Amino acid sequence: MKQRSSALEIKNTKEFLNTLEKPPGTNIPPDFSELASWYQELCYTWRRVYHWCDKSDPVNTYIWGCMLQNEVNEWGARFGITDTDILSSYNANDLSSFCNQAKKVELSFRQAIEKNGAKLDEYETIEDFLRVN
Repeated sequence: MKQRSSALEIKNTKEFLNTLEKPPGTNIPPDFSELASWYQELCYTWRRVYHWCDKSDPVNTYIWGCMLQNEVNEWGARFGITDTDILSSYNANDLSSFCNQAKKVELSFRQAIEKNGAKLDEYETIEDFLRVN
């Protein structure tokens, strides 16, 4: 019950904040470093989708795909990324199209991040990561 209440509070707060009007002249361009941070947190979800596609598991692919679709819709709208449709390519009997579409959408986000001067922290090896961090 507590979890459900928290989810409702978050939803209501989000809806309230979205109704607030911005004062004139406050069209601040989006901060693509925020999108980069979001992507770095969410990239594991793309990996999960690819993993379940590779395992030919339509149920887990769909579940993780729905979560991913929700996220890319929201963040795509915030940052002007319009190529966010993944789920329309879902076919439980052939997950390859779905996997390819997820890769295409992921690439759209990566390109938007890079095009707008934000940087993704990526490492080839654990040693590279440890050296930097």
